[in-house]
Amino acid sequence: YGIAVDEKSVFWSGTGPVSYEGFLSFDGDTWRSFTPQTLPQLGDITSAYQIDIGAENSKWISTFGRGVVHLNSNNTIEHIFNTTNGLAYTENSSDNQVFVVVTGVVVDRNGEAWINVRQAADRNLLAIYSPLTDSFRYASYPTGTKVPILTNVIMDNYGTKWFTSVSDPGNSSPGLVFYDETKRLPRRIHANTGWGIITKDRDGLTDNEVNAVAIDNDGSLWVGTNQG
Repeated sequence: YGIAVDEKSVFWSGTGPVSYEGFLSFDGDTWRSFTPQTLPQLGDITSAYQIDIGAENSKWISTFGRGVVHLNSNNTIEHIFNTTNGLAYTENSSDNQVFVVVTGVVVDRNGEAWINVRQAADRNLLAIYSPLTDSFRYASYPTGTKVPILTNVIMDNYGTKWFTSVSDPGNSSPGLVFYDETKRLPRRIHANTGWGIITKDRDGLTDNEVNAVAIDNDGSLWVGTNQG
């Protein structure tokens, strides 16, 4: 599951979507466990699977069903975002009005957090939180198209967001999904959106199911699929 190293070289790890063991940190000497027993403000958040480092050494902890936890640099809870305060619920879940899966968070140069909500019922797959205004804006996936099942997000040097994805029965992964806020990149779904898709048949991907994306030191994008 997701791991990260923060600005103080502390290692962070999730424990899985249904582990009931929260998330962990290791500073080189001591392991620390974050669970409702050790951090009561977590409430019913008992598991986490993705950790991302944000502005000023904050941490964003993605959960499978209970939204996202934002820890400040002192590792105390700054926010918990879920269906009560800014995020849509995840479609096709057993507890539709509450269950929200967050699959990752990237933070841009302005300090805004781009929160990827898996299969958001209102199509707002990106919820963008501004700490300056303490408010959200959204990047809605275009209507008339099937909402892809996005599983992680990274951001390149130009601010474009790139996503991994999986297939489910009746909802095949469409390819390499991206979001370009400037609306300048080719392969966008239509001219009025920043959402776009790079595909196997049209663009030469080895497969449309994208399992991994990464940016190297030169700023190049690397894509891993089911076929390499």
